[in-house]
Amino acid sequence: MFKEISLKEQDRDLHWFLLENSECQIQDWRIKHATLGITSSPFLASSVLLQIATDYVDQFPQVARVVQNLFYMDDCQSGASTVEEAAQLKSDLNTMLLLGCLTLQKW
Repeated sequence: MFKEISLKEQDRDLHWFLLENSECQIQDWRIKHATLGITSSPFLASSVLLQIATDYVDQFPQVARVVQNLFYMDDCQSGASTVEEAAQLKSDLNTMLLLGCLTLQKW
């Protein structure tokens, strides 16, 4: 999920790393996306999910509540009473997250 979250242009100067290439030369790289291991990445992931839920609460009220209340980081902690309800929840979650340019994974 982190790689799907772009950093603002002005924040990219704060996210650099050094890499040694095959000729033993040090290169500096500027990170464009949230990266696993960076302190702010879990906050960014949670904030993006909550913003998507807020943006699409009118279209997907039940799914928005699931995202707002039943996600831990990028893991959904929800379920359904029937297989059909679970399939509908998955479909609606996928649709809403795609509107926010995120892909539902680990289902």
